[in-house]
Amino acid sequence: MAGLTTSPPATGRRRPGQPVLWLFVGVVTLAVVGSVVGFVAARAGAGTPDDAARGYLQALADADAGRALSFTSAPPVDRTLLTDAVLADSRGRAPLTDVRVTAAPGADDAVDVQYRLGDQPVADHYTLSRVAGAWKLDRVSVPVDFLPDFDSRLPVLVNGTEVHDQGSEAFPVSYAVTTGREDVDWGPTSTTTVDLAAGLSNLDLDVRLTPAGRKAFVAGAKKAVAACTSQRQLAPDGCPFGFRQPTRGPRIPSSTVRWKVKGDPWSRLSEPEVDVVTDPGTARASVAMTFTCLCRFSTGQACRPQDVTNPVAFVGDVTREPLEVRLAS
Repeated sequence: MAGLTTSPPATGRRRPGQPVLWLFVGVVTLAVVGSVVGFVAARAGAGTPDDAARGYLQALADADAGRALSFTSAPPVDRTLLTDAVLADSRGRAPLTDVRVTAAPGADDAVDVQYRLGDQPVADHYTLSRVAGAWKLDRVSVPVDFLPDFDSRLPVLVNGTEVHDQGSEAFPVSYAVTTGREDVDWGPTSTTTVDLAAGLSNLDLDVRLTPAGRKAFVAGAKKAVAACTSQRQLAPDGCPFGFRQPTRGPRIPSSTVRWKVKGDPWSRLSEPEVDVVTDPGTARASVAMTFTCLCRFSTGQACRPQDVTNPVAFVGDVTREPLEVRLAS
């Protein structure tokens, strides 16, 4: 009678090709693990101080704030300006190029760096520490006071990001301080650079009307004058010109009075300026103007045209958008 058959016992021999397969899997696994470890190490720091400094500066040049922050063991708490957008604004105005890194004399934990921000050469000094086997910069940003030292009530935008407090942490790149408006800016020295060793350089904020702001100021001044010349009175209310009624003879009815500006005084208007010491929210300008009065007496006889010339002062509230201009009281 036929019985159940059994498989022959294993001989211990591997099938052809099996060792090669497992060796291949092992190599791939090690390669993947090695790649991951290498990536983590690259994110965590660098093998030499030179590598760390170069990696950090390359991150700034690439407008990669997160990668730049990875090169320090103590990232700053305030990151208002430590963003890709702020770095991209700097790169658009002053690209970071021509990086050179050399060991600092007499120190194995410091490097001297040189690079260019746009056309401007920069020299800086970085100190580093070895953390968990990788070199890290002791700091990758510095606190900077971008706000003016006077109360202007104007917005302060640094590379397009609004800043409300002094001491904002900043990377060592280029910064432009603006108001975010077309009519008012922070003056000719509102673009500057920062480095880790010295901090901020040459930032001197001043409130100034732009060409668009001056055009708006003149338009507002003309409107203020027009509000005066449109009044049918010998002495218009709140205006820098006027006559009194004759003390004798026929009166001059208000309905017959007409005022007009003589000539074109606007080309002589002084440059509107803001005194940031006494009144940082107000622009002032003045010009001598001649006003001509035309009228008729109650008898119907025409008055002889009369001119009156006076200095006329204007003030503009630069804290308002659009700019508001009125006659100075």
